[in-house]
Amino acid sequence: MSYHGRSRNRDRCGSGVNLTLDTSCTDRRAFRTDLPTGTNVDDVAKGLAQATGADRVASVPGVISLRIGRDEVVLVARTGRVQIRVDAEIVRHERRLRAESLFVFLLQAVRAADVNNR
Repeated sequence: MSYHGRSRNRDRCGSGVNLTLDTSCTDRRAFRTDLPTGTNVDDVAKGLAQATGADRVASVPGVISLRIGRDEVVLVARTGRVQIRVDAEIVRHERRLRAESLFVFLLQAVRAADVNNR
């Protein structure tokens, strides 16, 4: 699955891809980012799972959910949106750091997917 949405001025190597707090989450547990246009979401999910030992949880068509310990990463193929959901038991002031550590693995998976699809 590839994301073919509007250009978001992001380059193919991950720079310009930002992690932000998802405004829908009042507990500060959900963070989001958008994959670069044309990114193969399946390849990113596979790379992320290999790098983190993630378990793939029940997916619906076009949505891939990966469980990493007690955290979750959800990838939406159609939009290129990624949501990182941090374990609720992580103290509030450490949640961003946890999300950022998962984000690093996500960026590595994006770069690997890009290299594999050239």
